Amino acid sequence: MTQNLCSLPEDVLYNVFSFLSPVSILSVRQVSKDLHALTHQKIVWTNAYRTSNSFLPLEPPADTSALEVERALISAIKLDEAWSKPQPEHAHEQFLKFAPGRSDNIYIKLYHGKYLMIGSRSSFSFYDLDAKPEDWGRPIFGSGESESTYSIYRANTDDSAKVSYISAVAMSRLPQYFIRIWRIDFAGKTLSQVADVPIGRNMSSFAKITNGWLVHGANRQQGSNAFNAVLFHIPTLRTYEVPVYVPSPGSGEERIFQIDYIITPQHLLLMYISRRQTLFEAFQLPDTNDTAPTRVLSGSHSGICPSGFTETTFVNASDQAKRIRLLGSVITGPARGIPGIRVFDVVLERDGTMSFPEECYNNTMSGYNLHLTLSRSGTVRGICMAPTTFTLLRVDFGPTANGDMRLDITELGLKMDGVIAYDVDFDGFRGRLCLVRDEGVMILDYI
Repeated sequence: MTQNLCSLPEDVLYNVFSFLSPVSILSVRQVSKDLHALTHQKIVWTNAYRTSNSFLPLEPPADTSALEVERALISAIKLDEAWSKPQPEHAHEQFLKFAPGRSDNIYIKLYHGKYLMIGSRSSFSFYDLDAKPEDWGRPIFGSGESESTYSIYRANTDDSAKVSYISAVAMSRLPQYFIRIWRIDFAGKTLSQVADVPIGRNMSSFAKITNGWLVHGANRQQGSNAFNAVLFHIPTLRTYEVPVYVPSPGSGEERIFQIDYIITPQHLLLMYISRRQTLFEAFQLPDTNDTAPTRVLSGSHSGICPSGFTETTFVNASDQAKRIRLLGSVITGPARGIPGIRVFDVVLERDGTMSFPEECYNNTMSGYNLHLTLSRSGTVRGICMAPTTFTLLRVDFGPTANGDMRLDITELGLKMDGVIAYDVDFDGFRGRLCLVRDEGVMILDYI
């Protein structure tokens, strides 16, 4: 049988491999020298990557080697197995000490599951968590500022993007504050400032970056209920105004206490959040090649969802981006308003309205400070904090054994004394959890 298999043309063997699991391909590698060589070809592993059901990003980078794709697949399989346990146990633990100071002024962000940013009010540094022992714990690059004081860093960046950014609101003695944006080159270990976006002196520090777009929070104008929000395209340095409006008190409409923004592949969603409902408004992302002078966005769709949400995150889009799936923490509401966490759909209808299908996925376990990783198949793996105890929770949204989708929120089972963390971040592809403690950052790897 081995001789017959080896006698097949390579293109036929590649087709055969496409039906095998990564573990089966490794078994075939042991059959003969010819098959051993063939199973090291990149096409074998890129095909296996595309057909795999494991929790994976969209595609491996084009410059990734066959060995790197193979390792990514095998690691994903191992992490799927480890994470599926009722209470997964971390396989490795490290501790990264930072300079003396208060830990509640420290903010962290984990990039690509490998690079950890540790930021304070005046500087930030990046660390390679996979560095060799002699280099581990040394910053690979960073930035220190003396003329500005930064507010909390916001780095809501799609890790599948080729370019990563970091932003911070700089509060200086100048007439206005601004959002400073840096481009991160992890390969070259360099950091370059690309833009300063002025925001006035009373602007909230809220900002999000996704796929090269930055949206920063609205600020009430004096004597008006109008708010100003700005959408900034980082590669072209183009600014677009986003009209935002909040009803006057006493207008009969429920009081809006928060405005949130979600950047999807084709739309910017605004969420006007109140206790019992959320008003959604959609704006088509502008064509950045359009040289037209008008740069004020106009809403394309709007609708009211009968629940209030916080920390809402984009999951995926389907039906030509007209059906947008979101995950958020439910506050309350008269309809489908049980507090907890929900995965739900927003449908952009042809008549400019939005609908919210009854079919959604609820879990009554509440949580905040969501850190979620989104797979290419629309599944979710992440962690959050329990609202009443210093407990970390697992967030898992994916198919059951019979193919139905289910949202599970369970305790992670991590035992610690006192406050579990001042800040946390998590990468679901790598299975790496980072927690800010009193004297440094604890890094836990689950494979």
